[in-house]
Amino acid sequence: MLDFLKELGKWARFAYFLRFALALWFFAPLLCLMNIGDKTLTSGILVSENWEQYLCVAFFVVSAALAAVVLARVALINGPDRWDLTAVLPDDSRPAILKTLFVNDDGQHEALAIVVAQAPNILVFAYLLHFGVCQGVAPWTILMGLALGSLLAFICWWNANAWYYLTFKQPNLATPPTTFTLGQNAARTILFPRWLFRLNEVKSSLPGKPTIEQAETLFSRTACKKIDSKLGLAALRKFLIARSGYGAAGGSSFYEAHNFAAISMAVFSGLYLLIWPLTAPVVAPIASWIAIGAMALFIAFVLVVIWTAT
Repeated sequence: MLDFLKELGKWARFAYFLRFALALWFFAPLLCLMNIGDKTLTSGILVSENWEQYLCVAFFVVSAALAAVVLARVALINGPDRWDLTAVLPDDSRPAILKTLFVNDDGQHEALAIVVAQAPNILVFAYLLHFGVCQGVAPWTILMGLALGSLLAFICWWNANAWYYLTFKQPNLATPPTTFTLGQNAARTILFPRWLFRLNEVKSSLPGKPTIEQAETLFSRTACKKIDSKLGLAALRKFLIARSGYGAAGGSSFYEAHNFAAISMAVFSGLYLLIWPLTAPVVAPIASWIAIGAMALFIAFVLVVIWTAT
């Protein structure tokens, strides 16, 4: 009975820690359930007129589920350290199932977490198709929009994830590892599996094959560090790392999940600033061209970083 209560306590604690991930995960299915019960308030949300609108729906529904994976890994990977919880077996503070699925140091079950996150969306898409057809929308319109939106969401998040691996910096370790170890000389899996980026397998011997994870970029060169120092960014970074909840154990770097979250925020903020003037109900040509120009400059900057990487 005591073991059951301990396990129940772990689930209750992490249900609270994962509340934002769960909210993102359940929002779309709950909206569909509400519409089944009462179509007065939600029908206008769940029925679109053309495939472009269904594209947007699929993009953000899929993105919400992927963001839920990121939030879950933030809490489960760094939770014990951030909240002073025990993270050592056999008294690990995290539920065993969640740890196995989201915090696997052997690099296993990485793709399964994505499948689990997207499982509710299969039901959501099925309901959107059924309800849209009942409201007179052509099936091909719904299917094409949902398929393209899902594809664009995965491409967008894949690029953010690739940038995370490209800018990965190995922390200063007292004893250099001899194999690729997550959280040390290999970046932890925050979203997509490592094999999608052709990275070295976990626990394989060094030096391994050259990948974007070992790349030397503009962010890791001496010139960039000098600019950081002159602008005071290095001091700001040290200050933030020393704060509870921002820096990893030992205060040598940010939590990896925070790095990925910052990259994702930049990608989606830029995407929003590009989309809103182009889709505004009132024509905004000046704002649209400014947004397009800013996006072109950003893409050029990304290409420079990639082309000059070694």
